[in-house]
Amino acid sequence: MARLPLLLAVGALALIGCTRTVYVVDDGHGNLREIDPPDDPADPDEPELVAVSDDDDLVIVDVATESDYVLVDDDATVYVLVDVTGRDDAPVERAPVTVALVVDRSGSMEGPKMDAARAAAASLVDELEDGDAVTLVSYASDATLEVPLTRLDRRGRAALLRAIERLTAVGGTDLGGGLALGASEVVRGHRPSDLARVILISDGRPTVGESDPNALVDLADRWFDEGVSVTTMGVGYDYNEDLMTSLAVYGGGNYYYVEDPRDMVSTLDREVRGIGHTVARDVTLSLALAPGVEVREVFGYRHEQRGREVRVPMSALAAGATRRVLVALSVPPRERGAAPLFDAQVAYRGPDERARRVDLPGKKVSFTRDPRLVARTERRPVVEKVERVRNAVLREQVMARLDRGDRAAAEALVARRLEESRRASARVGGAVLAKEADEVEALSDKVRAAPAPATDAYRHLRKSEKARAFDALMY
Repeated sequence: MARLPLLLAVGALALIGCTRTVYVVDDGHGNLREIDPPDDPADPDEPELVAVSDDDDLVIVDVATESDYVLVDDDATVYVLVDVTGRDDAPVERAPVTVALVVDRSGSMEGPKMDAARAAAASLVDELEDGDAVTLVSYASDATLEVPLTRLDRRGRAALLRAIERLTAVGGTDLGGGLALGASEVVRGHRPSDLARVILISDGRPTVGESDPNALVDLADRWFDEGVSVTTMGVGYDYNEDLMTSLAVYGGGNYYYVEDPRDMVSTLDREVRGIGHTVARDVTLSLALAPGVEVREVFGYRHEQRGREVRVPMSALAAGATRRVLVALSVPPRERGAAPLFDAQVAYRGPDERARRVDLPGKKVSFTRDPRLVARTERRPVVEKVERVRNAVLREQVMARLDRGDRAAAEALVARRLEESRRASARVGGAVLAKEADEVEALSDKVRAAPAPATDAYRHLRKSEKARAFDALMY
């Protein structure tokens, strides 16, 4: 695989808003490593993210710590941000797609929701290309295979559109049965070269069949390991958003909150366009931890650790899209000096099925007693992501307190976080952090005016805040 020139100043990436130049060299064996900058760097006080990509790679990977330094007396938590972006100029052919569309037709879907679901399903059939494969599953009091997995051509499209038009809302909600039936069709029939996805649409909670959220999430986790991802679309106010977001996280797909049924068509079109523009699949971040370094948390993504290696699967990546992984590491304290953190790589497959990887320079931090060094080398993009994640956690905690009717506890949580958010904005600056502080203040107003939990207004508040939290963790 051809490499970039031996010495490269990794420039500012417009997507990230970078600030310090980092120099990387090839050691002649295909490995990249960071070196000290020249004697007269353009701006030595401006820390930067590392952007790494081979010249024929399909992704760009950025990795950075929150700062180059850690105070000796701190708890030595180091935040690391890894951004993986699909190149929007990658010359790749579109991979074939296999989709199971799993549609809720329970009684609660009757009326505008069912009309919108039929329109969205028909739009999906129109948007996909000849040679793609689609299966249609519906569920109410039981799950029905409306159309087995079918390769799209004129006849296949006509059969799917006729079945979609016949969908009628009646009965209970066997969500688990519908999900399992759709996934089994895809697992059984998709080709290794296909991008395989289950798209689940629901407006309610499981009332028939398997209703244990943990059991359903375990199924999505297993299907993801078999190469099939799960995207969920919650419609209206009555579905279980915790279940739908967990299915998306462990199933390696996306989650959408659709308040207005009329938005179902555009939401499903967005999902289909993302699948069609995929440039990398089976994207996996691997961290080889240095001795003594431990993972405290990987925010928003499933991960697994074996020995010193931590793997974070990220599923597929569309051109121009970015997956952002924030990792909190615990680092053994030392009096002073540099502490290695990890070596890393991002592995993936292109649409041509060829295995590829991007090797990243090893990362380290240095211990110091000088807080000015910590502040001077703070990286704004990482601080912004840390603040977004903290505010996402806040939203989850606030809604849990409001669910219990403890408004005072929710207000106290928001007040503490607002003070911290304002301090971060004042310290680091920038429009993003100012907006984060403003959004926490807006959340404070929402908590004070929160309606009673049994109302649609409260359900909307809950779902919209949790959707914000999901996006902040994942992107």
